[in-house]
Amino acid sequence: MTAPAQSFTGFVAESPIMTPTWLQRLEATLRRPTRITVARYLAARSTGELAVEDEFFWQLQLASGVFKATNRRRFDDTFEVMRAAVASRESLRVLDVACSSGVSTVELHRALARPGLTLETRGTDIVTRVMHATVDGGALVYDLDGNVLGAELDDMLVNTRPNRAMRWHHPWVVHRARGLFARFPARGFTAPPGSTVTEVPLVSSTVAQTSGVEIAEEDLLRPQVAGRFGLIRAANILNRGYFAEPALRACVAALLERLEPDGLLFVVRTERTVNHGTLWARDRSGVAVAGTVGLGCEIAALVEDVARNRPSQGAARGS
Repeated sequence: MTAPAQSFTGFVAESPIMTPTWLQRLEATLRRPTRITVARYLAARSTGELAVEDEFFWQLQLASGVFKATNRRRFDDTFEVMRAAVASRESLRVLDVACSSGVSTVELHRALARPGLTLETRGTDIVTRVMHATVDGGALVYDLDGNVLGAELDDMLVNTRPNRAMRWHHPWVVHRARGLFARFPARGFTAPPGSTVTEVPLVSSTVAQTSGVEIAEEDLLRPQVAGRFGLIRAANILNRGYFAEPALRACVAALLERLEPDGLLFVVRTERTVNHGTLWARDRSGVAVAGTVGLGCEIAALVEDVARNRPSQGAARGS
């Protein structure tokens, strides 16, 4: 499940409490936007040019407000607590929800891999592809629900909500893009007759290069990947900045339903550059803390309450 992010002057927060400094705001405003078209991005995916992939993910803003960008290696300090918890296992099935482009999913898989462990990792996200359609004078990028996300003009991708840096450096392109947006519906868009339509995967090429890792499209509350998992990670998604308590409880319950009888749930959030998370092991009474990172998970009490009171707890005990 993807949730809105905060953005201003080109800086995109990965969680609601990541507040940029005045210097970061200024740098973001002065930095000239990159010019990576869909064609350039697709070519980069085919050759494994990760820097180009990353730049494209920072360019494209989804209808929810998030960008597909992920800072590499941002979860390195969280791996040890999970490695210790699965050290005695010979096989492990991992689920990484709301995984964005899958960059961090690959890093998790590689961190857990070791001789003697049969490891399978599945990442899921609500948006794993968009569409690109040529129109008179340029092209439009839109999602599978028909939400127009951006216009491609003069070898440049302009979001429907262009940031200040784009407006300052390329005002004429932004003006033309807005004219293109005005000609087509922002919702329910379909490619006009004669358009060339291309599907654009929003998954890092590192996924295909990593044996044992796959990315699937699903909503956290409407699972599509079958089976149960020995470890589920929910990173930068389950927090009160994104969801009200009833929605948080529903999300936690949905994840607990997908755990194996002795499975592990890790909920973590990045505050600026510091990770705070809790690892729980499922048991007969609900869950028990198996480890923490930083200050621990901010919704720990909620997770433990949902685990104790799940309607299916009795059935789970017999599984």
